[in-house]
Amino acid sequence: MGFSLPATLSIPLRTLRRDLHAATAGLRGRPLPPCSTRSGEAWPDPVAVRDARPLRVDEIDVLDGDACRVWLVDPSGAPIRFTAGQFLTVLVSVGGRVEARAFGLCSDPAAGERVAIAVRRRPGDSAVDALIDGLRVGRRLHVRGPAGRHGFGLDPDRRAHHVLIAEGEGAAPHLALAIALLGTEPRSRCTVILADRRPSRLLLRRSLEDLAAAHPDRFRLVFLVEEAPAGWEGLVGPPGADGLIDAVDGFRGSAGAGGGLPRVWYLCGSTGLVDGLEAGLAARGVAPADISAWRLLVSPDPQAPPLPSGTQRVRVRAGGTSRTVLVPPGATILEAARASGIALPSSCTVGGCGACRQRRVRGRVVHRRPHCLTAEEEAAGVVLTCVAHPLGPVELEPL
Repeated sequence: MGFSLPATLSIPLRTLRRDLHAATAGLRGRPLPPCSTRSGEAWPDPVAVRDARPLRVDEIDVLDGDACRVWLVDPSGAPIRFTAGQFLTVLVSVGGRVEARAFGLCSDPAAGERVAIAVRRRPGDSAVDALIDGLRVGRRLHVRGPAGRHGFGLDPDRRAHHVLIAEGEGAAPHLALAIALLGTEPRSRCTVILADRRPSRLLLRRSLEDLAAAHPDRFRLVFLVEEAPAGWEGLVGPPGADGLIDAVDGFRGSAGAGGGLPRVWYLCGSTGLVDGLEAGLAARGVAPADISAWRLLVSPDPQAPPLPSGTQRVRVRAGGTSRTVLVPPGATILEAARASGIALPSSCTVGGCGACRQRRVRGRVVHRRPHCLTAEEEAAGVVLTCVAHPLGPVELEPL
């Protein structure tokens, strides 16, 4: 028969054991573990993270003045499985509110013992600032995912020219995709085109250059910057859609062109750039089925419409029953449902994967952009609850 202490004794004893462990770490030749204040302000709200996974920061690579690559491991030692082109959603507490931010996974998907995300400061984004300022080896981050889908999968028998065009943070998922494609499809080739303001801001540049050196016959790397120093050997100019598309054939980099192989296109960047690239490819006769697009939100959406100032009622179905969710001003439908203890399907919580899709029966919603829905899906009444704000009474049903 087992014996257990009452909570009034077990909790203080666990706390004392943890504190003694921390206090004696230096005597045992180990660095002091990271600490947070007892107020809990440094950690996300337990309700908001109950479906999140804790991962521990294993290593931090400083990439430039405002970006870093963060290596993460599961504290339990379990592998972290993901598919190239996916992202993690990191939860951050800012001013008492939990904010979710998505970051592309940029490591080799075949190395499951740890994964890496690339994190860069974003103009006006206090959540990303708080995340970067609080990073340290040993800290635990609450994450959701991996989630999302970008690309066309991997096929060892495929022969294709994979063209990956990105700007800014789009370098992260495209690095993982290039690693996976080169390692899985021996008869395919890759061209990666990365644009940014200046060479010093080219995210993960060294890793991409190392990949090009390792695969000189099958991998071509093109950099485009707006401000170039003397001696710059890449392209110079604004990251316009036509220039980026033309760079596939017009720049002779570390390997030849695609060798006549059929092309598939991967686009990752701001909404404006990706929209322009899709239009440019369509004008050149590229079929939509040969294009995979991921729109990044790198700053607050300037076209976001005003939201209602009052609480809205949303009717949802969960667990076979109909429930009413009261959505306060500024909250999404998913956030309000979770706060009410209602479990709706979800994964990334930033509009990138589509796991939270519902069908709108009545009422109106507005989606925070960007998100993964097509214009046709929105017109047909598909709703992403994780980025949807009700504009009045709304009724939803599962798809």
